[in-house]
This record gives sequence, structure tokens and C-alpha cells, in this order.
Amino acid sequence: MRALYGAWSGYDDDDRMGGFLKGIFHDRRDYDPHTFTSVLPKAIQYLFLEDENDDYTGYGRPEWTDFVEQVIGKQQEGVGKSLSRLLVTKRNNATIRERYLPPELILKSRFPGQSIELLDAGCSAGIGIRAIERGQGSTGKIDDQTDDQISKQLKDVHLRVSGGVGIDLENLENQLAWVVACSLHFNEVDKLGFRRLFKWLDSQEKSNIGVRQANILDRDLVVESGSSLPGYHLEYASFDAAMILTSLFQMNDSDVVRALGNLRRATKPGGLVIAQDFFGLEESGKIDRDTPKIPLKDLGIEDPRFIVRYRDIYGGHAYRTLLLELDHEQRFSRAMEVFVLDGGKCHQILPGTDYQSFLESAANM
Repeated sequence: MRALYGAWSGYDDDDRMGGFLKGIFHDRRDYDPHTFTSVLPKAIQYLFLEDENDDYTGYGRPEWTDFVEQVIGKQQEGVGKSLSRLLVTKRNNATIRERYLPPELILKSRFPGQSIELLDAGCSAGIGIRAIERGQGSTGKIDDQTDDQISKQLKDVHLRVSGGVGIDLENLENQLAWVVACSLHFNEVDKLGFRRLFKWLDSQEKSNIGVRQANILDRDLVVESGSSLPGYHLEYASFDAAMILTSLFQMNDSDVVRALGNLRRATKPGGLVIAQDFFGLEESGKIDRDTPKIPLKDLGIEDPRFIVRYRDIYGGHAYRTLLLELDHEQRFSRAMEVFVLDGGKCHQILPGTDYQSFLESAANM
């Protein structure tokens, strides 16, 4: 990946690269630097996987330079045209199954042995929520840095997911090749094998989790039972827990509040909303003046802290798991930062600021 970006940035002063990028940003006004640099490698990987060519996993700077030259040298044909089309039309639909381990641990702590209904907003093709349903929130080894080794403590705890739904802006069940391209890093294609992942995806038909196309920001997304509004809707207070993973960072502050509000309305009184993203909970005195932040009071929570956006999503431990509890009147009552992850791939899990409070509240359930 570093070699790819090095080759790409080597053309910063090339007028052809400027023309290529100008066309992309003209046709897609919603791009920001983070989103573009996230979608770019997925689109490139998709082109190679579509050709069943995995030689790119061993590319160095010279090979990637040749590839970039093809892209900007022939912008209106071949690889340049194909990459442009993907960059203009596609979103990052990565489903990293390891990302679902922290929510699974929270659910096991709160609902051991209970039958629950789950909602997953921004679910991509439903891989992650169906993995939780099967007790497979993680497929690999996780470096558990919590004092009590919570992943081992809860390994044999049974979580009974009787049903649920995953929603996404797009219908991706017929776009599995794109989901695979988004879900694997370049150096993992040889290790994991994208054909094996295709086979696993094809086995999802036996799940009790449905996948539907819907926008978490729609004002009429959550409706009372028996509503006659057209289109797909979530039933009010019908889920025991709701999740939204790695989606909020792409929204502005008011949309974050709206999305969390819809999740709250779809969740039963006393239920849970799990938000996992490049966000943390911080006190005002520890925040730089210009740091993007959302007061918890905007969610109706009596807590002086803020939901803080971490600008450098690739630095430090910016990826975190936040838990929002609902009271018996279906209002947000408390926010906790439960886990800190080493990055979006979630190879390492550490205790968050409120980890001990989470353990104590789980013990009292």
C-alpha cells in the first residue's frame, strides 16, 4: 500500500494527474481527502481481482509507477476509464469481521444466553452482523490487552441472535466482488484468499439476518407498527441492540446526531446502541479548540464530555467502541468508551476510559 501511494504521489506535479483528479472531483462533489484515499485502493484492487490477477500483491514502487502511468496516460480508455468509473460511483464498503468482535463482547456481557434481535446500520453485505449471529465476530487471533482478558472470559458465552436486520445505502448482495475488494488489504489476498471469502459469502443464505437497502438518516426510517408509509422502514422499539460501525466519521455533526437518534428510536427501552468509529469520549479541558466534537448533551445525556472526532484516523489508537445505554423511557441515559482498538483492522483490543464502569454495569444487569 505504501508503494502504491508513493507512486501515486510521485505524479503530484504532472498535469495529466491534475486533469484526472479534477474530473473525479467534478463528478463527485461529496469526496473529501479521507474518503478519496480510502476508496482509491479498493477500486484498484477490484480491477485486479476482476481480472483474477493477484500479482499486484508483490508490486513495489516500479510496478505501481507503471500502473499509474497507464491510468493517467489513457484516461479515456482502458484502466484509466475503468478506475474513473469506480471512483465516481463506488463507496468504501469494507466489512472487516474483526471489527465485530468488540460489539460481540458487549452483547455477550449484557445478554448472556438471551434471545435478542439486532440492527446493524451501514452493514455492507451483512457479513459482520451474520458473523455475530454465528458467534464468529472474529476469524483471527486478537491481542487482548484488557486486564481480565475479556475475549477469553467470554469465549464460551452463548449469544442467541434470533433475528435482525442490516441496512445499507446500497443493495450489495449482488455486488460481492466489490465487497471483497473493499474488505481485504493488499497484503492479505495471498494469506486469506479472496476465492475462499467468496465461498463464505455465498453461504450466508441460511441466516436469520435480513439485509435491506435504507438510509439511516431518513427522517421517516423508524415508524410505529402498522404504518402505511411506502418503502422499507424499521419498526419503532423493535431491537434489543443496534450497531453502527465505521460509518459516522463520514457524516457531519448534525447527521451523526440524527443517525444515533434513529438507532435509539429503533431500539427497545433499556437497550443498547453501539457506535464504533474514529471517535472517542473526551473532557473539554483535554480537547484542542478546533477539534471537531459533539457534546453528549446533544444526545440528551447528562455528561460533560464530548464525542470527539480524531483527525488522524491512521495514527495511534483512534478507532474506539462507544456504548450508549437507553433508559426505560427509551432515552439515552449514559455513554461509555468501552474499548480502544489499534486501528480499523482491530488486531489489538485495549480497555477504554470507561471499561471498568462497563464491567460493573454488566455485572449488575
